[in-house]
Amino acid sequence: MNTLLYTGAFRFPNKDAAASRVYSVAQLFAQQGFNVSFAGWESPEDGKKKYHYRGHSCFPMAEFREKPLPPYKRAIGFLFRGHHTLRWLYNNNTYKTVIVYNPPALFCLGLFVLQKLHGFTLILDSTEWFESEHLPGGKYSVAAIENWVRMHWVYPRFKHIICISRFLEKHYTGSNTINIPPLTTFPLPSASSEINNLKINFLYAGNAGKKDLLIPFIRVLPKLQNRLNKKVRLDIAGSTWDDLAQQIKSSGLNPDAYLEYVHCHGRIRNDEIPALYEKADFSILFREEKRYAHAGFPTKAVESWSMGCPIILNKVGDIGHIATHMQDSIIVRIDKLEEDLVCALDSINTDHLASMRMYCLSKIQHNFTAPSIEKLFLNFISRIGNHP
Repeated sequence: MNTLLYTGAFRFPNKDAAASRVYSVAQLFAQQGFNVSFAGWESPEDGKKKYHYRGHSCFPMAEFREKPLPPYKRAIGFLFRGHHTLRWLYNNNTYKTVIVYNPPALFCLGLFVLQKLHGFTLILDSTEWFESEHLPGGKYSVAAIENWVRMHWVYPRFKHIICISRFLEKHYTGSNTINIPPLTTFPLPSASSEINNLKINFLYAGNAGKKDLLIPFIRVLPKLQNRLNKKVRLDIAGSTWDDLAQQIKSSGLNPDAYLEYVHCHGRIRNDEIPALYEKADFSILFREEKRYAHAGFPTKAVESWSMGCPIILNKVGDIGHIATHMQDSIIVRIDKLEEDLVCALDSINTDHLASMRMYCLSKIQHNFTAPSIEKLFLNFISRIGNHP
């Protein structure tokens, strides 16, 4: 049997969105006869160095820091993250295939050495390309330099690459590459939740950080409520009100003016998110027209559609091309956000929203499930040559 280890920058099994991505891709390999294990970079619970999840052996590597550190120690830790995993993999020479998720550059170089020693097949799973200014320290920091090295020099040296967007697929032209978007890990709902004609519930699920734009939407909530003559509410999962209030204040706005329109749930587990989508009429997703938005594909978009929840978004990246206006999404312009939202939301009645929910589920089945990419995946592993 072909033993496969999935390791890298994710917290298994459900501590971040990356873990969902890893698990869904791993199931594609498992369905083809691979015996899959996981070595996520989360810390062990109760000191357990091994646990089982849905029949898979899991080995927490504790690569992510658990407490605040001085800046110079953070930089050193960032550069050398993965050394525990390299040592463990050196002592556990039992895997014929190793997939590594968004690994640091130096960790990759160590893997290349181990590959020569142990003879396993090495596959990269690449799902992002950070903007330098989004990284700690800014454009000319150690993290930004490392990001340039990994994307321009290290990652293209992998012979086999799984990526998440057309942008990255084009970047890795010289390798055996497959573009696998986020695949749904949620069970598709059997029935739509009730629609409230007197209120519109919006949802943002995730940690906005510097990638997603929340403030422009929050800014127009009072005007939306007034012009639509309906109560509006934005639920945010992944941020506390104190953190959000600081962002609002930094944008020159008074947080107290938006308190009645926004409810923050704080950081929640990934398996708690479906219940929020079931209650929402629309999720929101706004990104800048920058490289990171074209290189990635937001998992939260697939999560939303998987629960029959249409998305309000601006047209950026692969998600902007796949979304269908007024069928599974409302596509808006950031600079015309209020006008576009009022025009669209005012025209959507109960029947229209119900049909949008059904269209979301249809889109998921045809684009974001294992059967929808099976043929491409079989072609990919046939070019690897060591499948079961």
